[in-house]
Amino acid sequence: MGEEKRIKGRMVSDDERRYEGEILNGLPDGQGTIFTQSGRYTGEFVKGIYNGYGEMYMYPRSGKEKLLFDNGEYVEGALYKGTWKNGKMNGRFEIYYMGLPYDREFNEGKEVPTKLYYDIEMPKDDVAPGSIRCVYGGQSSFVVETENATFVFDWYRASLPVIRKDKPVYVFISHAHLDHFNHDILNMADDFEDIHFYMGLDIDGKEKKYYEDNFESLFEKVDDFIEYFVGNEVLETEFGEITTLTSTDLGVAFLVKTEGVTLFHAGDLSWFSPVGSIKNFKKMVEEQNPGMDLSSKSEREIKILYENVHDQNGNAVARLKAEFVNNLSLLSDVEIDYAMLPLDPRFGSYGIYTLEAYLETAKIKSFTPMHMWDQYAFASEFAKIHPQMAERMVSVNPGEEKMKQTIELKKPYTVKFSDFTDNRRFRKMIMDNDPCPCGSGRRFKDCHKKLIKPKQS
Repeated sequence: MGEEKRIKGRMVSDDERRYEGEILNGLPDGQGTIFTQSGRYTGEFVKGIYNGYGEMYMYPRSGKEKLLFDNGEYVEGALYKGTWKNGKMNGRFEIYYMGLPYDREFNEGKEVPTKLYYDIEMPKDDVAPGSIRCVYGGQSSFVVETENATFVFDWYRASLPVIRKDKPVYVFISHAHLDHFNHDILNMADDFEDIHFYMGLDIDGKEKKYYEDNFESLFEKVDDFIEYFVGNEVLETEFGEITTLTSTDLGVAFLVKTEGVTLFHAGDLSWFSPVGSIKNFKKMVEEQNPGMDLSSKSEREIKILYENVHDQNGNAVARLKAEFVNNLSLLSDVEIDYAMLPLDPRFGSYGIYTLEAYLETAKIKSFTPMHMWDQYAFASEFAKIHPQMAERMVSVNPGEEKMKQTIELKKPYTVKFSDFTDNRRFRKMIMDNDPCPCGSGRRFKDCHKKLIKPKQS
């Protein structure tokens, strides 16, 4: 009797599990999808068992498939992408929650410590004077390389750029939320001799118990080279100066001055919406008032209604605005060469207000919008609304709107500030006896330095 052929079909079990896909000898075998009460798995099967690459989506405990935000719908459940071996998760996995990918590793179904992978290729040449080399890793994660150092901001993924070991590395963690802080980033201390960490965490004040319960033992390995910050602090360092701003959420924002360049990473310093979403507000009002139809009202009318309702309930709108404006005031008229700024699509127009406020408060030459929950079309939408502001915008740009520079996730890009002969602060980047970057072979002080005007007091 010959071996049974693989067919495509559908199977239903007594416990209400349903399978659709390839079948061999009465069992799932090949590509298919199985649906259970807790979720579904799509991928490879061998003799009825998950075996090979697959994707498993676990339904949220709340029973809701989606969470509504102003720019669309975000999946609330967890999506696991990786390889199964004999029915168990094995190796490196991407786990998506609220639309964002996180990294985990498993061995025979048990979670094990996640490794760091320096697998994002970087150019091997030096960073040119008057510029920085960057990688945007998604959400709020950046690596910024200057001529003499590498700065890592809120990198929460296991996959990192190839970072040079002949330069000092400075790791900034704005706060402890999972989409800003991957505990395993501390393992960079094992890979680099000259490394320092800076974290927004009030270990002596309101977050002391939180720190002791969750992080104290974790941070022991970096205890000798980590500094903790609250807002409105200034620290002089070997590379320059760090100033912190108090966040409207947890932690701080970082203003970093180094080598004649000023960088800013906002962390979660945003103008928050009282309930998160005008769309959620509209849905809530209609559910609580059967028969009420807001579909005929314009977006502006709904927004006014939304803000008035929250003003009546504790003046939430005015309070959140005042807090954001007050915390942002430290940046008033500050010159920033490159800023990493939140543009949160969950809050709709409030996400746009946040970015507008930054660009109207500080003197920002170039900026990249972040914290977009993988909804990068929101950046293109902002560029369309504000074409003049977009002239300074360096962003992922699926809508292909006109902006200063379009970039790709996890791909290196260069941000140029000016030609070095016009950069008054360039004296900090090149020492007098260094070779002049023009290539003449002469010392900088004997060559192009004389073309740079001294700063006027």
